[in-house]
Amino acid sequence: MRIEFDFADGLMAKDGSLKEFTIAGDDQVFMPAQAIIEGNSIIVWSDAVAKPATVRFAWSNVPSPNLFNKAGLPASPFRTDNWKLVTEGKN
Repeated sequence: MRIEFDFADGLMAKDGSLKEFTIAGDDQVFMPAQAIIEGNSIIVWSDAVAKPATVRFAWSNVPSPNLFNKAGLPASPFRTDNWKLVTEGKN
């Protein structure tokens, strides 16, 4: 999958390869994913997901993301889906 950033003004990974990306198909089973930067886009994939439907970034209780823009500002956690979350509707 390709994730495009409108206001990135350049992207970079600090301290090695991008991390904290997961990807899922229509089965909603998220798998760890690889990711690379191409301009103002990120290409995300996993050999375990044949037909990707959605991507999540830094979507965990204690993430350790390393995606930044060229100004040095970190990317916020995000998801490209609107699937029901495990805590949704619980008190």
